Amino acid sequence: MTLAPADSVSVSRRVLFDASRTLGLDTEGAEPMRIAENAIWRLPGKLVARISRPGGTPAASREIAVANWLAGHGIPAVRPAPGIAQPVTIDGRAVTIWEELPPHRDGNVGEAAYLLKALHALPEPDFDLEPLEPFGKIRTRLDQAKAIKETDLEWLYSYTDSLEEAWLRLIENPGLSRCVLHGDAWVGNVAAAEDGTAYLLDLDSFTVGPREWDLTSTAVKLTSTSNITQH
Repeated sequence: MTLAPADSVSVSRRVLFDASRTLGLDTEGAEPMRIAENAIWRLPGKLVARISRPGGTPAASREIAVANWLAGHGIPAVRPAPGIAQPVTIDGRAVTIWEELPPHRDGNVGEAAYLLKALHALPEPDFDLEPLEPFGKIRTRLDQAKAIKETDLEWLYSYTDSLEEAWLRLIENPGLSRCVLHGDAWVGNVAAAEDGTAYLLDLDSFTVGPREWDLTSTAVKLTSTSNITQH
């Protein structure tokens, strides 16, 4: 379990309580599972609540749509709790409720590849997915940086600009085919249950672009840290 400072836990607990009251859910005995960019809480009845950062309602709505779309195509992934109109927005934070997965471990490269192959073969959904744009979040984080020297920050902005120019040239390649992407595909976003079923997690980065993008995390680990274990 990953926990942030106590004030972050307190804020997410209050948001969870208010949302659960709106939805008529029981929060007695709720336990924080992870308090990071999103806050994850385990609820009674094998449910899990996910609380976004402020301004996360559009992404949460898209995540619910993606999860239902994956279910319709038989792709194992986290599922929204049935019979609940969501997301609910409390103080600018989106709250979504999910079915808890069975006992599981982190996925491996083979399991991630199996799920990505099935995902990339699907037709695009009938709701809008924004095209892949890898650099907006990077610039947002640089804008928020407080502990980086000004000269280093200038270099990072410049380097980001050069990478984006190279990216735009790359995606002009007609050999790159477009499909639905997970957008943040790595083994930590795959859960493997005891019965052998592997599930996709963290659906809020779904996008459309070249399928090779979903291999970048694995490639970086293989080429820069050599910590990939093949199974």
